[in-house]
Amino acid sequence: MKVSTKIILIVSALVVLLGGVAYLYFGRQPLTSGHELRKIVFQLNWFPEGESAYVYLAQRNGIFAKHGFDTTIQGGRGSEFSARFLAAGKVDVALIGGDALVGAASRGAKIRSIGIVYFGSPVVIYSLKSQGILKLQDLYGKRLGTLPGSNTFLQYEGVAHLVGLDRSRITEIALDASLAENLLLENKIDALMQYTEKAALDTRVRGYEINEIPLKEYGAHIVGMSIAVRTGTFSPAEIDQLRAAIQEGFWRSLEHPDEAFDALRSANPREAFAQNDGTPATTESIKYMKEEMSEFFSMACGDEIHSGCKNFLGYNYHGWEDTIDTMRKFGMLSSNLTADDITIR
Repeated sequence: MKVSTKIILIVSALVVLLGGVAYLYFGRQPLTSGHELRKIVFQLNWFPEGESAYVYLAQRNGIFAKHGFDTTIQGGRGSEFSARFLAAGKVDVALIGGDALVGAASRGAKIRSIGIVYFGSPVVIYSLKSQGILKLQDLYGKRLGTLPGSNTFLQYEGVAHLVGLDRSRITEIALDASLAENLLLENKIDALMQYTEKAALDTRVRGYEINEIPLKEYGAHIVGMSIAVRTGTFSPAEIDQLRAAIQEGFWRSLEHPDEAFDALRSANPREAFAQNDGTPATTESIKYMKEEMSEFFSMACGDEIHSGCKNFLGYNYHGWEDTIDTMRKFGMLSSNLTADDITIR
């Protein structure tokens, strides 16, 4: 081999090596002020609440900006709506329940999870203790408030299919989420579906006791919540930056919950804190909103709640395979999938 050829090969190898090093360093480091920020829309899975306070803290404290993103946050109306918005390109990043993500992907939606917020189904059907509803079959002859568009309804449908629940014996009433709890207290419905950390927020404030039926006890083995993007819309370096920004916002919120709560409240003076009848927030409703945020931290961190929760937004192959298997048992898969089809590591 000629000397000149050797030199060309050595130089080429160095270029490749230095390019890789540059990606590993600069692709994972916060961007400096000299870079133009990428505008993104971050879709929540539900209304602005204690569970989403860490996203608002990341926005207000400049954490998204530090990692290269000019972020607009908008409230949601359920994981299925968020999945549709994301797949249609109306938003760039979304909080989506694992079941809704898998279902949408099986129907051809080009969306993928970049990290898991928490494991396990949070969905419960709850009622006032006086109703005596302790198991799904106790709903026969009762009025059940449903939230179409939310993955609470998706899981209810799936569990009903799985366990052979006769839905014709249950009066299902589609509700606006903002009215649901008042209807329960006014005895216009007998039970309602919701996430366990949100269940009966106003009901507890008013001093009522409730019963909860967790759907995970009936076979809803799923990834509870994840962060998702559209396939091919972010570079690998941008995915790293996005994860880093969300993680930093979460960890900061975990260490400084009052700061996170203030960020949520400042961004949503009415939406997050007005009561269901539209009247201003009370001391009690604020207290329970904070408790919801605390319960969310416990769900997201599990046993790591006191050790920094460093695995937040991680990847779990078996968790996604269990979700896919559950959706298959629910009869809700339109095509076969694997965990690799719905995730970006």
